[in-house]
Amino acid sequence: MLLHYSDMTQHLVFSDSPRLNAPWRDQLFNTRAAKHGGIIRRNKHSINREIGVSLLVAEGRARGFRLYEVGDDYVIVCHRRTIRQLC
Repeated sequence: MLLHYSDMTQHLVFSDSPRLNAPWRDQLFNTRAAKHGGIIRRNKHSINREIGVSLLVAEGRARGFRLYEVGDDYVIVCHRRTIRQLC
């Protein structure tokens, strides 16, 4: 799955990703939520169209974030703190 690191940004490149789409990916992970430990929610169709779930998982993992599939969305928890489900 992992082919190589690309250029100086060291973003991962995947053979099964529909396209690398670095601007879209960078915009997603440069949001206020991502920078300040918040929550990002994106529609699965949008993720699959823009970067693919494999790249989303790799990018989230590289940042120490958690990724959840919730219905038709992917939810990214942008911090490493403990998460406890209450109900």
